[in-house]
Amino acid sequence: MTRMRSLFAEGNRTLWIIGAIAFLVGGLTAAPASLLASIAKAGDPSLEIGAAEGTVWRGAFVDAAHDGVYLGRISYRLNPIGLLSGRLLSDAEASGGALSGRGKISLGRNAIELVDVDARFNLAAIRRYTIFGLRYQGAASFRADKVILSKNKCEVAGVEIATNALDPLARKWSGEGLPLKGGAHCAGGALVVTLAGENREGAVTLEATIAPDLNYAMTVKATPRRKELGAALRAAGFEGDNDSLAFRAAGRLKGLTS
Repeated sequence: MTRMRSLFAEGNRTLWIIGAIAFLVGGLTAAPASLLASIAKAGDPSLEIGAAEGTVWRGAFVDAAHDGVYLGRISYRLNPIGLLSGRLLSDAEASGGALSGRGKISLGRNAIELVDVDARFNLAAIRRYTIFGLRYQGAASFRADKVILSKNKCEVAGVEIATNALDPLARKWSGEGLPLKGGAHCAGGALVVTLAGENREGAVTLEATIAPDLNYAMTVKATPRRKELGAALRAAGFEGDNDSLAFRAAGRLKGLTS
């Protein structure tokens, strides 16, 4: 009994704690990626994962899909240091589906951080929704050196966004595309995305404000140069006269398609 007491003596407690931590870390290191896949699907019912490869710390989700959109293969490498601060920190890469790209992603409670992200999304993969009554077509690209959005902080650097999502609508009325380009900045603790584009028939600007809780408010403004285009835009949901047509929407971001 005396010997057992000596093992748990004050001087040995630190060794026991270190040993316990090492045991837990060792167990997690060997845990299969399927464990992480199960946790991810439980947290988001819209997420589907066909198979998982590797371990919890480094692996891949195969045949992944979200909200009916096929994403393909998503490879990841988790950083255990992030867990110490209550965040999920990962290097991620997507390929073989609607989403392609790579970057560093950090997720926490009401907090998101993106670093060195270069991604492209095939809009035609969206089948459940339409844009002004037409099926999604084209692509959207997103590049960022840094995006931080949390309750206490908003910071952006090197953000470039581009899309030709409005081309089908513009070509329907004018025969000419209407690509949009822009970036992002912070205002009042929220992330503000601004895009603009113009062709011979008029101009369009888009501004979307995203709060740390992922609630958003979006306004699309159009200035058509022909009356009949103004009438067509009003039929599609825009309000106002030709000098100040606007379409407004609000909601909560839940995934790639909402």
